[in-house]
Amino acid sequence: MSFAAVDLYGTLAEGGFWRSYKFLLSHGLTASAHEFRTSTETAMGGELTRSPFAHEDDLASWRREGMRLVMTRHGLAKEASSALAVRALEIMDELRPRPGAAEFLRGLRERVERVIICTNADWGARRRFYDSILADYVSGFVSSAECGVRKPNEAIYEEVVRAASAPAGDCTFLGDDLVGDVFAPLVFGMRAIWLGGELDGLRTTASGAVFYSTRSFRSALRHIDERGCEDLCS
Repeated sequence: MSFAAVDLYGTLAEGGFWRSYKFLLSHGLTASAHEFRTSTETAMGGELTRSPFAHEDDLASWRREGMRLVMTRHGLAKEASSALAVRALEIMDELRPRPGAAEFLRGLRERVERVIICTNADWGARRRFYDSILADYVSGFVSSAECGVRKPNEAIYEEVVRAASAPAGDCTFLGDDLVGDVFAPLVFGMRAIWLGGELDGLRTTASGAVFYSTRSFRSALRHIDERGCEDLCS
């Protein structure tokens, strides 16, 4: 295994989506959590394929107006202030690494040639990540906003392979979502470790593909050590 791809939100870090959603609910937002997520991703870059921004200020202004659009679409007055949108984005943008996440990435980096982040997130995710302590151990970053598609679309895994300059068969994907971080990577030809399992051990998909299941960073690294980098799913 020459490289690893790792999910960000839900696996390595807690994003501020839920805190931002609750903040806006207290100010009159009427959207469900699903509606809010879909609207924010669409309004702030989920359907674009490349960044249209020459400067960080342009991105910030565009995201602020996108958040205002979401707010007015879901129950807040059209006069909803820019200050409220800015505060909602500040809360959303706060990235909180999970306990042990940095140590896990360091350990993973000691075992593979490259570590690539692959996440479903908006245009601000790259900046937030590289401002965090997690960035020291990563050599590439792939997001759904930048790719124009979300996991489990195979195009995002193609971008991961390009970022690593290595074939899919040399990759192990690690994450907490069974579909986007396990089943789809397996179909794409990668190996997988599910970091959302209740019990440690090997599991088999309906098609016969094998992956390792655990909820522990330490267990994932131990599995790599015990099975060997080239034999994770045999």
